[in-house]
Amino acid sequence: MGTTKIHCDILDIFGMDWSQVTLEQRECIIHGVHNLELQGDENDLYGFVGTVDLDGVVGGFFMVQFPTELLSYDLNKTANRETTKPAERVFFVLLPKYGKILLQIRHFEILPIDMDAVCSRLQSTIAKVLKQCKVGPVVSLSPTTSLVGRAEVIEYYKSSRKVHRLKVQNPNPKQIPEGIAYYNPQRERNEIIRDSRLHDYPKLKSVDIAAKEGNDLRETHLGKDLVYAVTETDPFIMEFEDKEQRRRILRRNLKKTPLEFRVDVDSDQLSCDTLRQVLEILDKEVSLDITVGERSSTQQLGLFTDSDELDDYE
Repeated sequence: MGTTKIHCDILDIFGMDWSQVTLEQRECIIHGVHNLELQGDENDLYGFVGTVDLDGVVGGFFMVQFPTELLSYDLNKTANRETTKPAERVFFVLLPKYGKILLQIRHFEILPIDMDAVCSRLQSTIAKVLKQCKVGPVVSLSPTTSLVGRAEVIEYYKSSRKVHRLKVQNPNPKQIPEGIAYYNPQRERNEIIRDSRLHDYPKLKSVDIAAKEGNDLRETHLGKDLVYAVTETDPFIMEFEDKEQRRRILRRNLKKTPLEFRVDVDSDQLSCDTLRQVLEILDKEVSLDITVGERSSTQQLGLFTDSDELDDYE
């Protein structure tokens, strides 16, 4: 089957101290997601379907189904209304070790519901699993924010092997050090470039620059000073190569951490390969601090073949 680009949010599950949840309890949660029966009644069914687990996480689809009136017409323009029970699904990945859940954000084509209705049902379903595993209640699901400080991004910038991309919103040029060296030894030219930033940056909503393959932004004039223009409050994205030569992403998001995948949303069953690719993408996100591990997998009953990151501010 083909893949579709989907947008996801990663949500924090509030209501307990996840650092105190034991390995046995996390395994119980995964088992519970696999085996929990659909919730509700015949007129309002919802729950986890098509699930698979890998490396201590579990993913699949969250299904919602209830009676809906569908409209159709015949050749003589007579309206016909039929009540049926269509189902809609959203892709999810639950990460018990971190107390987070990755959830597809979508508009529904058939059911008269929105994501608030889905999240309400999802929250009650997770709460039932956690109660069975004696973990605790679920108070709320809330978008994960990434409030990385300015000093931290500068530290990653300086210690990385290469900087591939910088996107800075509302750059503040007054924070660029006066003695910054764009040229060496032609130091008299440095203040000319810095003065141009003092003129240009306040007029720009955002600056987004990316290096060609194999190059380092820090070897460019823009790449030398843009990181210093990051403020303490506005969003930014920095893609870089760390000391272990891994491609990483550091970002600050004020409302949520948007992610993008290519997924086979029509598949009945999530594949281990799909889940592995999801974890590899999440592993790139420095602020999420999610580590890909090794663990045997099991299936309950594929999903994407390519992926990239959603890089727009939201």
